[in-house]
Amino acid sequence: MRILGKAAVLLLALLLLAGCGGGQPAAGGESKDKGAGQQEIPVGFASAFTGELGADGVPWYRAAQLAVEEINAAGGVLGKPLKLYCEDDQSSAEEGLKAARKLITVNKVAFIVGPSSDPLLADIPMAKQYKVPIFSPCAGSTRLDTLDGSFNFRTCPSDSADGVATAKFLYDKGIRKIALLMQNDEGRTSVGGAVASAFEKLGGTVLGKVTFNPDQTNYQAEVKKVRDLGAEVVWLGAGQETGSMILQEWQKQGGRAKWIVSSDICIPQIFTLIPPQSLEGAWGEVPSAATDSPEFQRFAEAYEKKWGEHPGGAYCANTYDAYIVAALAMQAAGEASGEALARKVRDVANPPGTVVKSFKEGLEALKRGEDINYEGAAGPVDFDKYGNVAGSHVIMEAKGGKWVELAHYGPHDMEQVMATLQK
Repeated sequence: MRILGKAAVLLLALLLLAGCGGGQPAAGGESKDKGAGQQEIPVGFASAFTGELGADGVPWYRAAQLAVEEINAAGGVLGKPLKLYCEDDQSSAEEGLKAARKLITVNKVAFIVGPSSDPLLADIPMAKQYKVPIFSPCAGSTRLDTLDGSFNFRTCPSDSADGVATAKFLYDKGIRKIALLMQNDEGRTSVGGAVASAFEKLGGTVLGKVTFNPDQTNYQAEVKKVRDLGAEVVWLGAGQETGSMILQEWQKQGGRAKWIVSSDICIPQIFTLIPPQSLEGAWGEVPSAATDSPEFQRFAEAYEKKWGEHPGGAYCANTYDAYIVAALAMQAAGEASGEALARKVRDVANPPGTVVKSFKEGLEALKRGEDINYEGAAGPVDFDKYGNVAGSHVIMEAKGGKWVELAHYGPHDMEQVMATLQK
């Protein structure tokens, strides 16, 4: 079952890559003259279609396509349609640099959306060099919390907030002893560190942290080590391929602690990679807007109408919001350049201003000469000076091969808890 699931995901990713514009500049794309003379405005998407986060790339790219189609249907940016180019960064720093370089120097994109923590951190110097903003809907690394936000922006909250949401949920459930099992990379160790810190500040005990590499042939030793710690709950931070191997190894060894998994595993596709019973009853934490908000519902309905499925898992709405914000910023700037976009992004995303909830609404308000404040499918997109946003979080539970929402922490809830932890 796991092999068939991986094959299906890979085939779909390859089909999407084959049709996503890959390789040739858009008409007029060689020009860097503020968009003058271009028939289309090239924009980029760089994320994982293969590798540890391969299952995520497909729904995120679909959210990107939906956003671009809506922007073009409303008249485009400065009267010109966007043309979307995409690259597979395999969620690695090395491949991320290759992907960003191609999009910037070959496709001449005005901005890029998509990288996770490792590739984004590697890409930032290039973004500054070429003055091409990069928006991440999924990079949670705490290293970005106070990093210069002139050409890097996140439409998702930091791992520090993920850690707080996870720790609060566990502590409120009466859990007092946890252990961590995490992949040895920036994305997972960042979240794991935040979980451990917040849980200890609340009064809990972290019995141990076990790390592993994603390319191991098996994880017997790591699973045994964390199982022997005797924790009530084990937090697992891993990619989908490695995570599925660990969960099945845990079951073989008769592990009894309950799991709470990171957002990389808390996705619908995980149930195609492993037998659903391997995760039955497990919890997962995902940065997500309230799924009953009108903004999210509008996005979800449009996504489902186009793709025939619900935008499950994390960061689809955040991906969509990144394109809308970037497009509105270019429209407000009056030119289709990354440098102008970067100057205007906070003007269209942050208060004060007329609240708009779609590109079309924002475009009409800008044409009327109004200041605007975009409120997105994933919630408010108010960038601080470091390019970061606050956010909401949900706790999910695995039931019968599906993730079911168990608890929701909105921005106000998160502010209260984080203020308490800082005392």
